[in-house]
Amino acid sequence: MIHNQYYRHHLVLLLLKRTRLSNSFKATYPTFLLLFSFFVSSLLLSPALAAQTNTCSSRSFDERALVVRVYDGDTVKLANGDSIRLIGINTPEMNYDTGTPEPYAKKAKRFLEKLVLKNKIGIKYGAEKTDRYKRKLAHIFLLDGTNLQYEILKSGLAFNISIPPNLRRHNCYFNAEKTARNNNLGIWKSPHYKPVKASKINKNQLGFKLITGKVNSVLKTKKSIRIKFSEKMALRINKKDLHYFKNLQPEQLIGKHITARGWVNLYKHRFSMRIRHPDAMSVN
Repeated sequence: MIHNQYYRHHLVLLLLKRTRLSNSFKATYPTFLLLFSFFVSSLLLSPALAAQTNTCSSRSFDERALVVRVYDGDTVKLANGDSIRLIGINTPEMNYDTGTPEPYAKKAKRFLEKLVLKNKIGIKYGAEKTDRYKRKLAHIFLLDGTNLQYEILKSGLAFNISIPPNLRRHNCYFNAEKTARNNNLGIWKSPHYKPVKASKINKNQLGFKLITGKVNSVLKTKKSIRIKFSEKMALRINKKDLHYFKNLQPEQLIGKHITARGWVNLYKHRFSMRIRHPDAMSVN
């Protein structure tokens, strides 16, 4: 930004020196400089930033920090020792414990490395600032304001996830993923990430998944609403998250095919997926 301001200022001075200006124009130089600066600023925007909507990009950060390691496509380590988990996205797992990364995991990791490794980034923390693994939850940016979650999603290297209360920019991320999905990019052209049929779910399919199936019943309890595909597989919306589902009428889902995304868990021989926001569930 300092360099941009320097060049804008001296470009205007050069124009003034090479042009015979009236005293009245010289008197309005400050106003002219301000307007001209806006014009030049638009030319100096990076192509990535220019393509992003205002809800994605930002030049206002909570802090700036140096990235010293990229664990995978959605987690980085800073020079101060903090680990940052990127809000709004989930990328394929590197599976360091087994040595067998998921398809597109390495590509997502390399994509992020090229942008941030050994560079400073801008950080804006979420309303909920840490997760259960003690990682900081944040949106991260290049210093020109380019939103990196948006870039990863748009390239088809991540799934959009909306987890309250960190919902700022969720519409932007949702649309970025939609662009990649419509263009069949990255993970969206891989058979590995096709939605799993709810009737076919098994112990080998725990973790983050897209699942699809026909709703056969709805069960309401004191703590949650369960949207059931079968006796062994259900989606769960906890009561504390229901205010995000303002238009939800669970009984109307019976008989309809829906697709959901989230983490599949197994408890007492039954599979479930917690749904925390409407973005995670769609009627086919």
